[in-house]
Amino acid sequence: MPYHSWRFGPDGKCDHIPYFDGPIPPAAKVRSYPVEERFGCVFAWHDPEQGAPDYELPSVPEWDDPQWIKGEYDDLGTLPVHPQEVIDNLVDTRHFGPIHGQHLAYFDSVFDGVRGTQISGGGHETMTSEDGVLNVEATYTGPGILIARYSGETEAAQIILHTPKEDGITQVWHGILTRARTSPPSPEDLTLRDGYHAAGLSAFSQDFAIWKTKGPAFQILRVPTDGPFHRSRTWYRQFYSPRSDAADFQRRANGVHHTSGMAAAPDLQAAE
Repeated sequence: MPYHSWRFGPDGKCDHIPYFDGPIPPAAKVRSYPVEERFGCVFAWHDPEQGAPDYELPSVPEWDDPQWIKGEYDDLGTLPVHPQEVIDNLVDTRHFGPIHGQHLAYFDSVFDGVRGTQISGGGHETMTSEDGVLNVEATYTGPGILIARYSGETEAAQIILHTPKEDGITQVWHGILTRARTSPPSPEDLTLRDGYHAAGLSAFSQDFAIWKTKGPAFQILRVPTDGPFHRSRTWYRQFYSPRSDAADFQRRANGVHHTSGMAAAPDLQAAE
């Protein structure tokens, strides 16, 4: 078929054979995937059960807002790690100090269906607000799309995408947008955006240094003050199990989960 110019439609079925006028054989088809373009990326829905998408991509209204400054995505290559261990960061309260040198003022984890959110705040060397706190709300939609919004010297939205490439290998991309303080953006706005991009990439590279050198953590030895890893891993299992089991994993993970010994996020009634 590749040599004969057969044409296939978006549903995967062959719809034209240039040298044949008869009925096209029903077997002339290939696997097709629902595809959607959003915030500068092309997403394909992969489902071994071949079901239709059962949740929507996250919304990033900043992407089309002229007040926000976009940049190119960083293709960060591959990591020798299962994507589950990337998502572990969502609930890893205690890695901020040793890995990023950041002192947290508060931290909570929230799971709701296909979305998992980290709400945190703490000191940061460059990206802080007037009170010296960088406020972050980072949400996974599904197992590999993270949108993190920062409130510091200016507003920023960080996009991190990671996709399983093969067993134990994960491909990672990174991008960031910042809100300009003038319209059109001033040179200072562009410099600030570049600073946020560099700071975000630098912080992410600190995680990379661990992921590239660690062994697989199939079972985690944890204490209650580490963070709700058990909730995160239960939540994650919905994406690697039969679709009919998803609701049960969501039920077991859903809710606001506080880390013992850590202040709760403002306006959240946290419960372990």
